[in-house]
Amino acid sequence: MGGTATSYTFPFMTDVDLGWMRGQLEKREVYGEDGWLVEADYMTYEECLLGVEAGGKAVQFNEYEFLFARDYLTTGRSRLAQETHEVYGDKGGALRTTKEYTYAPDYHKLVSEVKETASDGSGIVTKYYYPHDYTSTANAALQTMKDKHILLPVDVRSYKGGRLVSGEQTKYNAYGQPETAYRAETTAAEIAFNGNTPFTFTPYLWRTYDANRLLVSEETRENGLKYTYLWSYGNQYPVARIEGADYSDVTGWLSSASVGLPNTLTRPSDIESRLSSIRNALASKDVLVTTYTYLPQVGMTGMTDANGKTTGYVYDDYRRLSLVKNHESKAVMQYKYNLYD
Repeated sequence: MGGTATSYTFPFMTDVDLGWMRGQLEKREVYGEDGWLVEADYMTYEECLLGVEAGGKAVQFNEYEFLFARDYLTTGRSRLAQETHEVYGDKGGALRTTKEYTYAPDYHKLVSEVKETASDGSGIVTKYYYPHDYTSTANAALQTMKDKHILLPVDVRSYKGGRLVSGEQTKYNAYGQPETAYRAETTAAEIAFNGNTPFTFTPYLWRTYDANRLLVSEETRENGLKYTYLWSYGNQYPVARIEGADYSDVTGWLSSASVGLPNTLTRPSDIESRLSSIRNALASKDVLVTTYTYLPQVGMTGMTDANGKTTGYVYDDYRRLSLVKNHESKAVMQYKYNLYD
């Protein structure tokens, strides 16, 4: 019978509290139905002590004597240093991939480099750059991210044999939401990291957000397509995806048809009625409209594609997805959950 075995770090209790070192996954093994080991992951960690606070407790032993016990409260960080993934073959032997993690020594202390090495010795080095890796004058949004402690990766690039093979750069707004995505062209010459100029790759994706910080439009360079998103259920869920027009066009068309945006609606019947009105208002436009309905805090209940065909999603009493129905209300997928003692 197959299964998965795991083990975790657990240093013994001492007069020094090392609780921050506990609970790190050290080993994960997956076995096949025949009982043979199929694959395994092995992790090692490095512990970084950040500070020690000495304390103690005194108890009166008799009229003249006291007992005193000293203890130490430590704070630290346990971070992944190396991860090895092994896949075992039927005839023995294993394919092994090892990842070694390097962290920035100051500022954010996040991972700055991952070196991945395969069984054949080939390797890829991926480097990560964050707002603090740039000068204060490089970009106003990056400075805002520093001030607000938003430590998201701005530049992620991979090298093979010292040559840049892939790269992604992300420009964020003041709230840490991605606005523009950039990609390194593999046919281009080497583009070195520049702490004064953060965005040196080619832009390929643009995003726009509304006053509620909700994604309302996307545009891609590859096919030139524009996508608009409408929200509802009190601004909780996206209920419409319009392909082929930007947000200003869509809102203009709806306004001309006297159809309001569904953002503040919460009653399912009101939302479904408004989505129907939106479809009708956009029917004459050269766009593709997909709409969605939800059971709040549970999941999606329906998706209606550009052809008007609806896929339904049914949930059980425990709010788990149990059935998927096609546009003819025929079951196309069923989920069953088995609980064992």
